[in-house]
Amino acid sequence: MKWATRAGIHIDRAVCALLIRRDIDVDAEFVVLRGLSMTGDDAQRLAIKQPMFNGLYEYYHRLNLIGREPA
Repeated sequence: MKWATRAGIHIDRAVCALLIRRDIDVDAEFVVLRGLSMTGDDAQRLAIKQPMFNGLYEYYHRLNLIGREPA
C-alpha cells in the first residue's frame, strides 16, 4: 500500500513511517506530496482543513457520548 507524507523529514514523520512499516504494513511504500504545503501560508491551509477536523471531532465526540456509531 502507498502512504503519503509531506516533503521535509522531521522526527515525527520519520518515526511514523517506521511504526507504519513495523506494525501495520511491512510492504509500505511512501510517496511525498508537495501540493498543499507549497500553495499558501498556515492560515490558508487551516481554512481548507478545519471543516474536516471539526467533522471528525464531532463524530468521535458523539461516538463516545452514545457508545455506538452516530446515525
